[in-house]
Amino acid sequence: MQSMKNVLVTGSTGCLGEKIVEILKKNNYNVIGTYNHNENKALELKNKYDVDMFKCNLENEEDINILVDKIIDKYKNIDILINN
Repeated sequence: MQSMKNVLVTGSTGCLGEKIVEILKKNNYNVIGTYNHNENKALELKNKYDVDMFKCNLENEEDINILVDKIIDKYKNIDILINN
């Protein structure tokens, strides 16, 4: 049995980001999302699609390094990056 691919979707709380999350989940991908400001929407997506959501300012290198460390600790790898 092939394991699920881990997909990191940046900007998951926007309209396009949410649609990407929805489609990936319907196709059995393990989705990890990021957001910068919209914590309420992030919580909604987490509950609606059963995805992990991480706050990350992608303009801040330290935030990015922390995000990657958290993902690697939990998932071991990122198979696909969708930089939305």
